[in-house]
Amino acid sequence: MANVVLERSVIQAVAREGLRERLLYFVGKPKRRSSLLDAIHTSEFLSPVACVALPPACTSGPRGNGVKVLREHLARLGAGDDCYAISLLSTLDGRTLPLTNALDECFMNTVETLLFDPASGVGYFEGGHPDDRFIVRTTRAAL
Repeated sequence: MANVVLERSVIQAVAREGLRERLLYFVGKPKRRSSLLDAIHTSEFLSPVACVALPPACTSGPRGNGVKVLREHLARLGAGDDCYAISLLSTLDGRTLPLTNALDECFMNTVETLLFDPASGVGYFEGGHPDDRFIVRTTRAAL
C-alpha cells in the first residue's frame, strides 16, 4: 500500500508545475493508481530543473557496472541508503526499500519507475523509452 504522505511530498518536489495538481489528485486513491502510473510513462511529468543527465559511464558498459556507477553518483549527490518507489513494477511500487536493490531491479529495463530519497531530494527516473533516464534532483528535501 502506498504511503500517501510520502508520495505527495515526492510529487510536490519533482513534478512539473502544470501537472503537479493533477498528479496529487491521484495519490491515495486506489482506483486512480493506474492514472498516476500512466502519467509517469515519460519524464514529461518531471520539472525540467529536476532532471540531470546520467553520467555516460552508467550506460556505456555492462548493466551491472551501470548500476554501481549510478549508485555511487547518487551517493555523491547525497542520496541515502533507502528510497521510495512509484513504479509499474509491482515489486517496487509504493515501497520504501534499499536504493541499490531498487536500481538492480529497474535500471535499463524501460519500465516506468521513480526512485526517490525524500530526505536528500535525490533520486532516479526510468521512463518507458531507452533514452528517458535521468537523475532527479530537487533544490530541497521533500520531507
